Amino acid sequence: MHRDLNGVRKRRSTYLPHWEQQGGVNFVTYRLADSLPAAAVAELKAEREALERKLEFSGIEAGNELARFNSLRSKRIETLLDNGHGECLLANNSAAQIVRDNLLHFSGRRYELLCWCVMPNHVHVMIRPLDGWGLEKIVHGWKSYTAKQINRLQGRTGTVWQAEYFDRLIRNRDELRRGVQYILENPVKAGLGPWKWVDVSLDSGF
Repeated sequence: MHRDLNGVRKRRSTYLPHWEQQGGVNFVTYRLADSLPAAAVAELKAEREALERKLEFSGIEAGNELARFNSLRSKRIETLLDNGHGECLLANNSAAQIVRDNLLHFSGRRYELLCWCVMPNHVHVMIRPLDGWGLEKIVHGWKSYTAKQINRLQGRTGTVWQAEYFDRLIRNRDELRRGVQYILENPVKAGLGPWKWVDVSLDSGF
């Protein structure tokens, strides 16, 4: 489902809404397939479905309630990710470099790369897609290429990345500053100490 409101385009995927705006900046998080405990994922999904049913039945305006829920949900997911669940394939420097090099390779071709961080089980990226490149296509390209390379590197087969990704449309300078700060500080907050797989190259245009 696609919707365009004041230049902001909403696309609903199987599980999550995604927002894009021509010339806009997106904060994107994509994660390894085993990065969250299955029980936690099921619980979060059940909570959202229960809230949607409640709001629909009661006739309450859902926007603010869902926004609050999504904010809390994002914080819970961030905490779970930083706990280092799963194989943490990206803790391997060679695997992290595959992801880093892939991000840099398409900078200036498909998007402006403003800030990024490769964590042991997830990746944060802040980009401004260029004309002709939608966010879904960009993220699919990242995951498709790096999955093949990481499997080859580690002599494994199977799914590398979770099918979905999380994204947030950056609205103003304050959101941009907070997003960049979060990305740059994420390794330290997760207890990783000095971390080489993080960088910023910011020319936001805001």
